[in-house]
Amino acid sequence: ISDYESREVSLDAALRIEGEIATTQLWVWISADDGEILEFRKLDSVSLVANGRRQSVHVHLDIPERAKELCYGLFFSGSGQAWLEDLQLNEE
Repeated sequence: ISDYESREVSLDAALRIEGEIATTQLWVWISADDGEILEFRKLDSVSLVANGRRQSVHVHLDIPERAKELCYGLFFSGSGQAWLEDLQLNEE
């Protein structure tokens, strides 16, 4: 991630679910060598209706100096499974 220091980027992905999931949120954090969280972003809830459908999600980030690690994941409510596919980190 240090290659993107002081730049604007977006994390783009396709979100897919199976089962009864009501809402999902993509989250991303960027941390420094010492573990300090430098940036945290959470995408507003996305409602998905049909099983197996893919929906594009995007999170925009400013990569701070000292950035060492980028972590991402999903929060979701309901039962079932959710996947992030085709993840890309793109410079804006």
